[in-house]
Amino acid sequence: ISTKTFPQRIQYAGQRIAAMSDAQAQAFVRSFQGWQSVETFVAAVTEFLLPRPVSAERQAYYQAILLAGAPRYEWPSIANDAQAVGSRLRSLLRAIVKAPDYHLC
Repeated sequence: ISTKTFPQRIQYAGQRIAAMSDAQAQAFVRSFQGWQSVETFVAAVTEFLLPRPVSAERQAYYQAILLAGAPRYEWPSIANDAQAVGSRLRSLLRAIVKAPDYHLC
């Protein structure tokens, strides 16, 4: 990884994320055990995509992106709406792929 390839990797990952349909995003969310809890889901997805555990602050940051201002208790309803979960998951994944440690996998 270099200063030349890092932005290219982010761009490529962003293209793959943008190509994900709402139905695919919803299926991705539901593939994680405990997806009904935003805390459990974010912990699981960061464990899946990142090489090391993330701090509580970063977990909270990723949860805030995923919830997009909604209260935590609305997450199950959001996750059951393919369009809502699709846009929010794509935002979360874009934030994760911008993290330097994502590229260490």
